Amino acid sequence: TLITYTIGSRTVYLTNERPAPGFFAEPSDQLFAWIPGVRDPTQADRESIGTAIAAHRAGGRQALDREARKLEDDHAPPPRT
Repeated sequence: TLITYTIGSRTVYLTNERPAPGFFAEPSDQLFAWIPGVRDPTQADRESIGTAIAAHRAGGRQALDREARKLEDDHAPPPRT
């Protein structure tokens, strides 16, 4: 899973796997929120991560679920054997 949020000039990733050791990440439900290359986050980095987590919890997850349902609805079920 890879979800990206652009917060100002920062790109925050939400992934189901932790980033490489040494990179800063905040847990968000079953995902990890992090900024590529950031090992020692500034206050602005932390705020961007917090904003992305809040956005995902407030509506991002529901939007992703809606899109996944649309994809499923557009595909015919596999043939029965």
